[in-house]
Amino acid sequence: MKKVRYLIGAVGVVPALGIIAPTATAAAQPGSARAAAAKVCGWIYSRSTPGAHGIKGVDYFGKTSDRHCLYEARAVLARGQAGLDMRVRVYQNGGKIYQKYVGGNISVFHQSTSFNIFPINLDASSVCEALVYSTSTNKVAYGPVCEPVTP
Repeated sequence: MKKVRYLIGAVGVVPALGIIAPTATAAAQPGSARAAAAKVCGWIYSRSTPGAHGIKGVDYFGKTSDRHCLYEARAVLARGQAGLDMRVRVYQNGGKIYQKYVGGNISVFHQSTSFNIFPINLDASSVCEALVYSTSTNKVAYGPVCEPVTP
């Protein structure tokens, strides 16, 4: 709280409010990308799909009205390995609607590498996880593993 007071005292109230206000106003604009991403589907179901070479894909999803909503995508490699990113691709009726890369965490205790992206909050029909090399994201090391987003 002291940092906020110092900021307001040093630069005045109006600039300090300007720092905070854009995020609130951007979220309130209907039809914006932020408003669409603000939908929260949560998760009710999960599905785990084993793949080749020790990779396992997991997705968590729920249902909004009559559509299935993807909340989270996760992949686990059954050994610790550095230099990998997880590529997630989300599809709706065969068309790709989302793609993102994320680094992983190596667990010394479980001797595994885990990757996780959440919240995704998109209406989807399937999700695919692949482990790619961090230095060359167009080269797949493990996977892909795909799961349908249906109960």
